[in-house]
Amino acid sequence: MSILLAERADLEQCIDILFIPELGKLYFPKRKLFQAELEKGLAAGEVYVKKSTCEGITPTNIQGVIWFQREGLFHSFPYLHMIAVRDENRHQGVGAALMDFYEQEPLRAGENHLRTKAFLLVSDFNTSAQRFYENRGYVETGRFENLFRKGVTEILMMKKVRVAQ
Repeated sequence: MSILLAERADLEQCIDILFIPELGKLYFPKRKLFQAELEKGLAAGEVYVKKSTCEGITPTNIQGVIWFQREGLFHSFPYLHMIAVRDENRHQGVGAALMDFYEQEPLRAGENHLRTKAFLLVSDFNTSAQRFYENRGYVETGRFENLFRKGVTEILMMKKVRVAQ
């Protein structure tokens, strides 16, 4: 399996993975609105995909998508915008591999050697994602009520990261 920068040809599969879940529809009620935002992320080089590979075969099946900004929080720290794993690929390490990539790629790129914190927001009702992030070492640093949607509190989480040796 490999993690690659998403290409325009990956757009429909990415939308299918990110938009279908409850979260995609809550934050982007219309597919076209979501597509327009995702196209901006693709153009900025912020969207990556995890594709399955078989020996000798070009990877085509996208198992998961991650969208992050290298200097998205305070123009300094990596900020996770979205992550999603295709239903049939859940509980197979795809999400963990995408998170490992998110936590390490900005540091390996040489741009953020001193910026060793990674940030994300998670909705208060998304308790399984909260546990996933907590198990990876993220801690809550703040809460924002009604930030994106009325009645939904967003939890800001942070993790101190180090460049993998």
